[in-house]
Amino acid sequence: MRSDAQRNRERILRVATVELTLRADAP
Repeated sequence: MRSDAQRNRERILRVATVELTLRADAP
């Protein structure tokens, strides 16, 4: 359970970072 929560958190953080990067690259 805890490991799954950590994985989900890492996934969300990675997705958020990618989205922010794409938005920053976009004009």
